[in-house]
Amino acid sequence: MSEPKYYVIIPSAGSGSRMHAKLPKQYLPLNGKPILAYTLEHLSAAQFFEAMILVLSEHDTRGAVIAHPYENVKTVAGGRRRVDSVRNGLRALEGIATPDDWVFVHDAARPLISVEALTALKDALVNEPVGAILGVPVRDTVKLCDAEGVITKTVDRKHLWAAQTPQAFRYGILVKALADEAQPFTDEASAVEHLGLRVHMVEGSVTNFKVTYPEDLRLAAALLSKELA
Repeated sequence: MSEPKYYVIIPSAGSGSRMHAKLPKQYLPLNGKPILAYTLEHLSAAQFFEAMILVLSEHDTRGAVIAHPYENVKTVAGGRRRVDSVRNGLRALEGIATPDDWVFVHDAARPLISVEALTALKDALVNEPVGAILGVPVRDTVKLCDAEGVITKTVDRKHLWAAQTPQAFRYGILVKALADEAQPFTDEASAVEHLGLRVHMVEGSVTNFKVTYPEDLRLAAALLSKELA
């Protein structure tokens, strides 16, 4: 049996409405470069991806310009929802990836993913039949509230983890998991779990956060400035 190959899909067709910005968040400037530029740079630095599939909205030209320096980046059109964009990315790998190859899916707006975290996830797949994802243990006390904002329960956080990306699965399994287009899966792991398969968690880093709100952009800028100092 040949060694599996590794691919990464980067869904980047979202509008980032929660940022209340004129640009989609993946193109917002972060210390002089678009967020997406850092994401591609850090993924490429891992040096084990055969191809990086960048999924863009239909009339987006910015992403292709940012991806131009990378010979192994292929751009494809995205869909209405994130899950639709991931499906389009998987279709772009038809005839290229085998069922046992690994497909990582990474959010375009997680620019601080490290080579160390990517390597840890790759290493965790060595004896994995299904896949694994990055995440971090929940540190804060978690409260369950009703529709009026009243606390109804304090949740035991002992076994709670906050899921991150990349999320990595066998190509064949991920295609099967996302085949039902009626299901509103919010991440790849939930789709694979829906098949009744076990997904393992690999501890990542709190710095691998998704830039969602303006304060996230400021934090990312501060961390990058410290890294380069």
